[in-house]
Amino acid sequence: MLELNNRARKILAAITQEYLATGEAVGSRTVTRRYGVDLSPATVRNVMSDLEEMGYIRQPHASAGRVPTDLGLRFFVDSLLKVRQLSPKEREELANRYAFSSREADVALREAGKVLSELSSHTVVLMTPRVDVDVLKHIEFVRIGTKIPAVLPMRITRDLVKMLRKHHPLWMSVHFTHPTEITPETREAAARLADAGIPLGSQTVLLKDINDDAAVMRELMHGLLTMRIKPYYLYQCDPIKGSGHFRTPVHKGIEIIQSLRGHTTGYACPMFVVDAPGGGGKILLAPDAIAGREGDDLLLRNFEGKIYRYPDPGGKLGRDRTLKAVAAQ
Repeated sequence: MLELNNRARKILAAITQEYLATGEAVGSRTVTRRYGVDLSPATVRNVMSDLEEMGYIRQPHASAGRVPTDLGLRFFVDSLLKVRQLSPKEREELANRYAFSSREADVALREAGKVLSELSSHTVVLMTPRVDVDVLKHIEFVRIGTKIPAVLPMRITRDLVKMLRKHHPLWMSVHFTHPTEITPETREAAARLADAGIPLGSQTVLLKDINDDAAVMRELMHGLLTMRIKPYYLYQCDPIKGSGHFRTPVHKGIEIIQSLRGHTTGYACPMFVVDAPGGGGKILLAPDAIAGREGDDLLLRNFEGKIYRYPDPGGKLGRDRTLKAVAAQ
């Protein structure tokens, strides 16, 4: 794309604005009279000829003015359009309008169109991609997170599963919290999903006096495996308002993982994570297996608390831990 000088930019902006306002081809006199271009019509025509040669504008027919091409419109939007910042009052009005807006896509689009029309004083046309034609090539797989199989298993119908299996690779994270959620109905829902080739993983939140017990958690994890659901995450309960009575100390989650590791199959051991506040992401926490180092041997602690030596010549792990500290442990 050729670089445009200030004169060409000003004339292209004038042609585009006039065309968008009237829908008609724009002549050189209109550019000079209405848009403050301090050039003679002849000079404007020469610049318009250059813009046409570069593909930014075109002439619909011999006796007409010019209209912007797709390239010209794209350049106008990307480089020439001056966007007015919303006032605090407008921002507040938008926030209030969308505070309780519908999550339905068609309703949200209609509402967005109204807002754009009011702000711009123009007619607004919104178009959505055609799902039968347009392809999002950057989407490699889809993951659905849902608690529906646990609380409304009757919603996992054969028709739903038939539709879902058309969109592989599709993964699903289901949310189970307690063994009592494993019922004949939830088993049937999980079986339908698994039979459709959808890999299932469970995300469980650690909740005080509900599942913060090793025996309860082991029963839940084993039950999930029998439903072809892989225990994936055990979440520390987020410090959100109103959740204080559900939250446990972080060490409780590590104790539960320690009670699972080595005492049952590894498939039944989820990853214990804290979702860091402020957008820090998931942080993995696990029982500390590194006991120390003695020469070229790394000292490791197994699930029974016993210390084992592992040959690790030149390794660095465990150097910060002394044998005295290891013995004390």
